[in-house]
Amino acid sequence: MSKFQLFNYSVILLFCAATAVVAQDKRSAAQVEKPRLVVFVVGMENAQLSDYLTNLISNNLSRTYTIIPRTDAIKKKMQELKEYEDAGHIDDRQLIEWGRQHNVQTLCLVTVAQVEEYMFSAQLTDVKTNTLIGNAEYEIPALTSDDLKKAASALAGQMQKKR
Repeated sequence: MSKFQLFNYSVILLFCAATAVVAQDKRSAAQVEKPRLVVFVVGMENAQLSDYLTNLISNNLSRTYTIIPRTDAIKKKMQELKEYEDAGHIDDRQLIEWGRQHNVQTLCLVTVAQVEEYMFSAQLTDVKTNTLIGNAEYEIPALTSDDLKKAASALAGQMQKKR
């Protein structure tokens, strides 16, 4: 093997190694950059449907955010939110402070109200700055699986467009 061929193989090997390192760094950076998000749904009496809607919205937002799994602390906060809601008041400041204490970067609060149809109102809030990232509204006639899927997709899409 000539020195020239040896040199060419060395350059090719070096190039391949550098490309692999750069690709790994890009993957690592992409994983680190996704903000941590928790989704709260209030206003639904049926806990199973509330959990279902929470999962649907979480799945729709998971490309942009790292979804925080439902820990006991999150379940406890959801119960507190339900109690505040029953009393007619949800304190956003307390929710933001809770997010800061639990290393949450973004909160998604979805409120469900029923008059004739079901009205969903959702907002994404940056916990650090307490600023609104995006908000959305959507109406459905009934709480069917298909309607909830459409609502979750529409809410997530609308909130993310405003980023």
